[in-house]
Amino acid sequence: MFQLISDVPNNCTTHPHCLGFTPATFNHSIVFMNTAYHTCTQVLDKKFKMPKCPTGWNSWTRPTGRLWCYSISEDSQTWDSAESYCSDTWNASLNGFQTNEEREDFVGKMNNLEITQKWLYLGAKKSCGTEACPKSVEFLWQNDISTDQSLANDNFYTPYFDGSGDCLAMLIENGQYDDISCVEAKQTTFSCGKWADIYV
Repeated sequence: MFQLISDVPNNCTTHPHCLGFTPATFNHSIVFMNTAYHTCTQVLDKKFKMPKCPTGWNSWTRPTGRLWCYSISEDSQTWDSAESYCSDTWNASLNGFQTNEEREDFVGKMNNLEITQKWLYLGAKKSCGTEACPKSVEFLWQNDISTDQSLANDNFYTPYFDGSGDCLAMLIENGQYDDISCVEAKQTTFSCGKWADIYV
């Protein structure tokens, strides 16, 4: 059932001048409005238009229902410079995961690419006072959006995970994690992530 909404006041509530249905009855609305009210127009643009990801980015619907976007770069940068690139260029951050299913989808997309580097930087770091962080110190997602910290600490490739690094990277060959020293400033590929914020 459809309802019509306009910006013209109408206090009618009874048949036959109007239909006496409650708002919950309607599953679609057609909105007529005076577009001179720009503030209202902008609100409706975001309310009724669907967000999408930037062209060339991948997407994943997170448990909240919001669309998460991520890119896999072909460039090589250090962890810090990659984070700056994501922020300055895309208003994004280095990518993190919220569910294991999201991570599996990411690995599948990564495997479809011809990436020549050995590692891919993700958006988690260790915070410790020494150059070599103990294995007992957990990696933490840095974007304040990916909140399941276990997904930054559960998937290490044992032969490489020696506790020597404080930046989190994913091995291209198997999708598992490795710890890389931020101090050495190793350059490799990376992934940016952000909420979908382009409305169409």
